[in-house]
Amino acid sequence: MGMFPDVLAFLKMVNALVAAVCLVAVSRIFRQMGKDTLEIAGFLILTGSSFALWRFATENETYLFPLALSLFASSNFIRYLNIGKLRYLFLAGTFGSLAILYHQIHLFWWLGLYIGVIVHSRRWRAIILYGLPALLIPIVYGIVYIVLRNSAAISGNLAHFIFKDFYAGGVDMTFDWSNLYLTGINFVRSYIQVHGLMFSLIRKSLLYIIPGVIASALLVAALIQKRLITQRIRGETGIFIKTHVYIFILQLIFVFYAVGNAEFMVMLPVLSFLIIGGLYDIRKRSLYLAGAVLFIWNMGYGILPVWKTDHTPHQEIMQWVETHPSDLFILMSDQHIISKVYYSTGTEVLPNIQKAPEHMVSRGQSLSVLHERIEGYLKSGRRVFTDCIDRPRIITREQLLDRGINREFFSRYSVLPVDSITTVVGTYYLHEIVTGGGTSGSVRVVRLEPVRGFFSLPLPGILR
Repeated sequence: MGMFPDVLAFLKMVNALVAAVCLVAVSRIFRQMGKDTLEIAGFLILTGSSFALWRFATENETYLFPLALSLFASSNFIRYLNIGKLRYLFLAGTFGSLAILYHQIHLFWWLGLYIGVIVHSRRWRAIILYGLPALLIPIVYGIVYIVLRNSAAISGNLAHFIFKDFYAGGVDMTFDWSNLYLTGINFVRSYIQVHGLMFSLIRKSLLYIIPGVIASALLVAALIQKRLITQRIRGETGIFIKTHVYIFILQLIFVFYAVGNAEFMVMLPVLSFLIIGGLYDIRKRSLYLAGAVLFIWNMGYGILPVWKTDHTPHQEIMQWVETHPSDLFILMSDQHIISKVYYSTGTEVLPNIQKAPEHMVSRGQSLSVLHERIEGYLKSGRRVFTDCIDRPRIITREQLLDRGINREFFSRYSVLPVDSITTVVGTYYLHEIVTGGGTSGSVRVVRLEPVRGFFSLPLPGILR
């Protein structure tokens, strides 16, 4: 069993520690700005209680590791501005380059700092020293590609390896009004949790209104304080702030292109608090009250509900995938299931898991390929399952982006519900496609009862 038998729980603990490291880096930056201890503590409460940081500190995602590296890049950048020693600029470039190697999204943080160096320093030695560590990036990519080029992890040439998600259809290619409103919604969600789950909880028990009432009262108290802010821009701090405004803008533009991807916004609350803290001295009482608002709201509607309830059928679908390795699964959360199976069994490549039609279209992929694949499975006597039909309707990114593509796609088939789960947000079904080749219309459900239910998810006492 080892010291840490539960790998996923251990990784969550590691993410929590990395979140603490991020706050240490933020503290060092504010210290370089000349902030006093009590004001720094207030900003740390705000930063640590923002939903984006808190969410990824309690999940198995990779976004906090590169954020910590980028924050240490900024910490060394401001030390260079204050002290003038070029070694800090070299360290900033090194940490920024390592952040890119950990996750490519941090290219914009590195680039923003580089723009700051070019615009505000204008010293060739400074420009070269900051950019020099970036040579690590192509070197490391080249080494990894050479070592692993014959393994299952590498497919195609070097460009396909570097931009694997793009070529594999892992990048949302749509460009319409959803880019605008989802960017706005998820920008707000970076600070406070806003999700359809909240309304499901309140329908179950009015006690879930309490965190909102308390948080709203504290917000009013924070805003009515006298002399809330005092503007301040001094020398090198002003250069630092302008540079991080560049980073913020670059990141937000890419998030807009990525249809408001919430994972790519994890750094925005941190950047905004660094910018605000550099521009203004804020009354400490207001800082602590605002921090309490984020803490209570996000704990009540973001962290505790996810911990106490499971509003998805991921665990049960994973069990179906593990027990039906030769059958095809067309899933809404395909990557999530692939990750869960990998950590459960060690199987990294699962060709029998397929993206939902809605997600394929948004990535520019043809649905005819999926139709052919389904027909091939059915003709060979294998089974085809999907969780894309009859899903609970709650306010989520999935529902906001729903264009009816899944319903249209599966209307050609007759389906049989083979499993179900009732969660706090509603009932999910796993359907089996039993016949195909018909014409478009409504989805034909062969039989609704009896349906063998998933194992019931535990609900908190307040919901029972």
